[in-house]
Amino acid sequence: MEKKVKNTSQKKNLAKMQTMKLNDCKAVILKLVDELLDATSMMSNSPSIKEQWSIHLVIVNLLSKINQFEAEFELKPLSQRNDQSIEKLTKWATKNGAILNGVEIHQFENYAYGMKANKNIAVGDKLVTVPRALMMTEENIPSSPLWKLHSQDMMLRNMPNVALAIFILVESLRKDKKSFWHSYLTTLPVTYSTPVYFDVADLEALKGSPAFEAALKLNRNIARQYAYFKKLFQLSNDPASVILKDTFTYEYYR
Repeated sequence: MEKKVKNTSQKKNLAKMQTMKLNDCKAVILKLVDELLDATSMMSNSPSIKEQWSIHLVIVNLLSKINQFEAEFELKPLSQRNDQSIEKLTKWATKNGAILNGVEIHQFENYAYGMKANKNIAVGDKLVTVPRALMMTEENIPSSPLWKLHSQDMMLRNMPNVALAIFILVESLRKDKKSFWHSYLTTLPVTYSTPVYFDVADLEALKGSPAFEAALKLNRNIARQYAYFKKLFQLSNDPASVILKDTFTYEYYR
């Protein structure tokens, strides 16, 4: 009995220490987020490419530190794309009105998932039909935990792409019930080939091309949006902020 009490006490102490450690991480992250907001706002009215690159390096350094601390929370990937999740996606979609005519989702060797024909297809045949009810759009936000914040926040109201990004996170991370789009969300890629995933060397290779400045701007905007929402979720108590307060990370957002 004494050994059992001792083990229980040790577990409580470990849990307490872990909580203290995570709270310390949160404090450091919020300090870095303030620095990130400053870094993404420090540009002059007509910045040169040299100035933009210099600021980008500051942003990359801050995000690297943030990622290290956010990794301490050991959050799971939002999706797990494999044959099992793809099968669930197909069943969910067809159950709710989607039509696959002569095609199926298939993982090709040395490539990602794509559509594979399983019968001869004539010119003009409809291959895939997806009803509007299955689509995640701004029209669905009023029936989600994001509705209140969406109605109050200027960025969410005026930037549909940002609203949809936060909507996806809320539906992926909510615990009150399984999202209607759960089978879809668990099959999304965990990384993309956009410039937001380029490292410093990749971006530097774009110097001299028209894409370079656009890539820097995209990275800067995503970093600023992340920092803005990271602070917002800590300060708000609306349903969406409660869900994302301790789970919103840069890796999730980008």
